[in-house]
Amino acid sequence: MEAEAFKRETFEACIAAHGEDHEQTLVAKKQLAVAVGQNDRIEEAVLMLREIVAAHERRTGSSSFRSLVTRVDLSEYLRQAGLLEDSLIQIESAIVDIRETFGERHPLLYKARLRLGSALVGLGRRDEGITEFESTLAVATQDLGPDDATTMELQAQLARYLFLSRRVAEALPHAREAWERSQRVLGEDSAQTLVRGGAYASVLGSMGLAREAILVLESVLAAQDRRLGTTHPDSLMSLTNLTTVQLNSNELEGAACNAQELVARVEGDPAVGSDRRAGARWALARVWRELGDHESAAASFAIASECWARSGNGRSRYAIFGLIDEATVLDALNRHEEARAVLEHAAALACGPDLTPDVPARAFTSLARSIRQSGDLPRARELAEMVLSGSSSIEPLVRKYAQEILEAD
Repeated sequence: MEAEAFKRETFEACIAAHGEDHEQTLVAKKQLAVAVGQNDRIEEAVLMLREIVAAHERRTGSSSFRSLVTRVDLSEYLRQAGLLEDSLIQIESAIVDIRETFGERHPLLYKARLRLGSALVGLGRRDEGITEFESTLAVATQDLGPDDATTMELQAQLARYLFLSRRVAEALPHAREAWERSQRVLGEDSAQTLVRGGAYASVLGSMGLAREAILVLESVLAAQDRRLGTTHPDSLMSLTNLTTVQLNSNELEGAACNAQELVARVEGDPAVGSDRRAGARWALARVWRELGDHESAAASFAIASECWARSGNGRSRYAIFGLIDEATVLDALNRHEEARAVLEHAAALACGPDLTPDVPARAFTSLARSIRQSGDLPRARELAEMVLSGSSSIEPLVRKYAQEILEAD
C-alpha cells in the first residue's frame, strides 16, 4: 500500500504540472495502475488502463509504441479480472497492429504472443495456448536470447500448462531450465525464481521424484524465509508443499517436523489468517494419521474445520476434503456416528456453487460408503447414482467405489 500511495502522489503531481494527457502523466498513471492491480483491485486497474489507452490514442494514435504496450498490458489485466473474451479480443487486435507497425521480429510482439497464449488457456483452449507458447518460445530464444525476461517467462508458462495438461514428461525439462536459468540470471531470491522453483518441484513430485522435489522445495523455502519472512503466505505454502511431498514419499519424520514447524509459525503470528491456520492444522493432522495417532489427527482435523469456517472458506474444496479426512480418523476410532455426521456436513457443503465435479463426487461417495455400512443401502445407492450420472472427469477410484455401492446386494 505504501508503494501505491507514493505512485498516487507522483501521478497527482504530474497532473498538476503537465495536465492529464501529458506523456509523463500517463507514465505515472500506468505505474499507479500496476500498483493498484498488485493490491488485488484488478477492476480498478483495468479502468485506469482503458483510460490510458484512450489518452494515447488521442495523442499519438492506436499504433504508437506506448499505446501498443499499454494495450498488451490491458489484455493481461482483463484476463485476471475474468473478462476472458475481452482479453482475447484486445490482445489479438494489438498483435495485428504490432505486426503492421513494427514487423514480425519486434520484442513487443513476443510479449504480446505470451499474453495471447495465456488468454487462449483462460478460455479453455489449452492446446492452442500451448502451441502458441511453443512456437513463440522457439523464435524468441533465437531472436531475444534464452536469458531475456520474455523468453524465460514463455518457457515457465509452457512448463506450467504442459503440467496442468498432464504432459508431465514434456513439462519437466522446461520447468527445470526455467528455474535454473532464473537462478542464474535473476538470482536465487528473486520473486520469479521462487515461483519457478515451486513449479519445478510440483513437476518432480508428480513424477515420483520425491528426493529431488524435496531438495528444490528446501532451497525455495530458505530463500522465501530470507526474502519474505517465515509467515508470508508464499513461505507457508512452500512449507506445506514440502510437508506433503515428504508425507507422500513416506518420510514421516521429516514431515512431522515440518508440519509442527508450520503450525508453530501460524500460531505465533496473530496476523496470519484463519485459512492459513486451517491449512497448517490439516497438514499436521495428515501426518498424525499416517503415524497412527488417530486421536491427535482427529483433534487437528477438527481445529482445521473450525478455522476454515471462521475464514469464510468453509465451502472450499480444501475445507470439504478436510472434513472427509476427519471422518476417516473418526471411523478408525470407532466413532462412526460422529464420522457420518461430519460426512453429511461435507456432502451438504459440496452442493454449493463454484466447485469442480470431483468435490461433490468424493463427498457423496464417502457418505454413501458410510451409510452403506450402517445398513441404509437404498440411500447409499441413490448417492452413488448421483456420482455416476455426473461428470465423466471424476477420479477413477471414486467412480469404482460408487459402482461397487450400486452393485451391492
